[in-house]
Amino acid sequence: MTSFRDARIAIIGLGGMGVRHVRASRQLGAQIVALCDTRGEALEAGLGEAPGAATYRSLSDFASAASRADLVSVVTNTSTRAKILMELLRAGARRVLTEKPFSTNLADAHAVTAAYEQAGAQLTVNTYRQFCDNHIRMRDLLRSGTLGQPRHIAIHSASTGLGNMGSVFFDLMNFYLDSRPVEVTGAIDRTGTPSVRGPQFRDPGGWAVVRYENGARGFLDSSEDTGVPYTLHLVTTYGRIVIDELFNHWKVSVRSEVDKARPLTYYPAPLADVSFELTHGYDPVQMTGVAMAAALNGLPDAANARQAVTVMEMIIAVHVSDAAGRVPVRLPLEGQHHALDIPFA
Repeated sequence: MTSFRDARIAIIGLGGMGVRHVRASRQLGAQIVALCDTRGEALEAGLGEAPGAATYRSLSDFASAASRADLVSVVTNTSTRAKILMELLRAGARRVLTEKPFSTNLADAHAVTAAYEQAGAQLTVNTYRQFCDNHIRMRDLLRSGTLGQPRHIAIHSASTGLGNMGSVFFDLMNFYLDSRPVEVTGAIDRTGTPSVRGPQFRDPGGWAVVRYENGARGFLDSSEDTGVPYTLHLVTTYGRIVIDELFNHWKVSVRSEVDKARPLTYYPAPLADVSFELTHGYDPVQMTGVAMAAALNGLPDAANARQAVTVMEMIIAVHVSDAAGRVPVRLPLEGQHHALDIPFA
């Protein structure tokens, strides 16, 4: 599907992020055929963005209508997503895009993923960066070998929660290091910063060290004692990539060909800038639209629920490691940890 003028999209959950999905659908030129939320005022706001859409306050009624759409977006709070995803599948939906994390525990994540695979339905988790041109071309640059091999990635974020933005950052680690995470050591921040989404949610920050199958290392710090924009720092055999995504500052640098031949212990070797032009700015609506387009087109990478489960394992592993005294925890997690439930927003 190259034109989305005839695409029909249904959306459940009309908070701030749900409205983003509505606007992304409109940017694609798609038809928004159904909206659902339990709150009347949210439905009214949604209709203001998508006049003419049918509205529902019941999940069962919405699921029946949404099953006839080309794509269903699930943008509710995390605690309700697994139930909604299963209801949509039973109703006959075949292409579903969900926000992340798509459940609060691994047992539900595995069950939902297996059910969609068995039914031959496509479940796309909206880790939209992996569908965006800037990130795809940066990974292509890494795969070209020009910078050598990725060895170290460090991501810092302010107090945004391991489940909230942590799910974005662990996904980016896996995306750029191009390897399987095999071990996580981590700690939970006990500052107790209240969730901006309400007291019913608990998603603490913390830090994690991730070991990868290919020997690469990942570091994440989302502790609750900083308040600055997130940054990504990737070190390769011969180069460095620094991404300040929110403000569209991406910098790539590498050793000269002469210095590549020197021993790695010659660390004073100067780095030269590598040209990397951004093809789009940081725009969550536009970037969500790119994920929607990938889902509508049925691209192979769009069926990414298994990768999203791995990211959930990494988040849960931080909690498991912390509870055990900050010891290394092997991945995949054993079944005894699948029931551990974290009330992500």
